[in-house]
Amino acid sequence: MGRNQRTVITGANSGIGLALLEQSIENEHDIIAVDLNTDSIQSRFSQNEKLQFIDADLSTQTGSDFLFTKIALRWDSCDLFFANAGFAYFENLSSRAEPDWLRNEKIFSLNTLSPIYSWQKLKQLNKDHPFRIVMTSSAMAYLGLPGYALYSATKAALHSFAETQKWESTTKREIVLVYPIATRTEFFRSAGSKAPFPSQTAETVARSVFSGLRKNKTRIYPSFIFRIFWCTSQWLSFLPSIYLKIEAKKIPK
Repeated sequence: MGRNQRTVITGANSGIGLALLEQSIENEHDIIAVDLNTDSIQSRFSQNEKLQFIDADLSTQTGSDFLFTKIALRWDSCDLFFANAGFAYFENLSSRAEPDWLRNEKIFSLNTLSPIYSWQKLKQLNKDHPFRIVMTSSAMAYLGLPGYALYSATKAALHSFAETQKWESTTKREIVLVYPIATRTEFFRSAGSKAPFPSQTAETVARSVFSGLRKNKTRIYPSFIFRIFWCTSQWLSFLPSIYLKIEAKKIPK
């Protein structure tokens, strides 16, 4: 990755987003860092003149449009966009007493619709200027975990979108998907659970992302353990079932 890349990072306050922010600063990018509330990173990185902070709720069209208005005021185009913001519920969905449309809508809006909408807005902003949008998917796009039915569905939808869209576009390397396994951050604690086994650090994911971008990859798998497990499971089909039965015992009743 070259220096002075005009880079946007969503979900920059913590976890993978914060690790991507640190890597981008190290690479001397010109950065817009986005989260619901950026106070904590503003106090930490306030001396960096190449860093702008924007508070926005990207689970809404209003918040997303506000972000792109700010981007257009700063730059005439964007080189690199990390669509990283997202969250999960940890629950036994079948035990919920009442259907909740708005609750379901919120997680799909942020995890799935926001990255897709951001890609569309980037094409509008950039016109013919090339860019890459890096969408944080998940290993759960391949193997949904008990307790994370909605989260797994949002990431599987994102995966399916990217896999289909590449056949519609002449710009084959525009959309990059990252498939982390469980990451040891506040993410799982916020969802109400512990990170399942195996897990990795946010810094490991960020390093893998930048390495993959330098190699022009469109699919980045930060965990070697997951790659081995998934390849092996294609031949030993009982392996995922054993793993999922173990994880199912952890979900709330």
